[in-house]
Amino acid sequence: MLARLLLACSILTTVAVRTSHADGKDDPTVSMTVEPVYLIAGIVEANLELAAAPHLGVQVLAGYGGILGSTIAELGAEANLYWRREMTGLHVGTEIKYMWGSSGLPFVEQTQSHVTERELGIYAGYKWVGWKHITTVAQLGVGRLDLSGDVSMDVRKKQIIPAANLVVGYSF
Repeated sequence: MLARLLLACSILTTVAVRTSHADGKDDPTVSMTVEPVYLIAGIVEANLELAAAPHLGVQVLAGYGGILGSTIAELGAEANLYWRREMTGLHVGTEIKYMWGSSGLPFVEQTQSHVTERELGIYAGYKWVGWKHITTVAQLGVGRLDLSGDVSMDVRKKQIIPAANLVVGYSF
């Protein structure tokens, strides 16, 4: 059963990569993406991934935004180990992110709170590079979240959380 699943994943990855690069151009070594879910919340998170070596991609990310008196800033990095030599298909990786910001009601000074968050996570994912090098990456894993600052008494400052990333963009 496991052998059939691995064979099916291998075939799907090969077909996806070959059809995505049917124009005969080199495989992409750079990906620029954004997180569309964050855009809904008024935050722009931009990601830049570079091929550091065969099978290895390194990524930096930065984000900033906010809504209704809240501001959030984010910096982070990822390392992705791909099953294939190209930066496409199945991969596993690790990430570290720092987020900080303030929240509160607009024009009301007493409601301001400041929180800093650090997340260290591991995940598995899939990167698809398709037509005209449009790129989609989905990742799912777990992370350790450490909170500091004006954290409510009923919120644990250290906890294990599920982690998910979905980004879209362009590779070249």
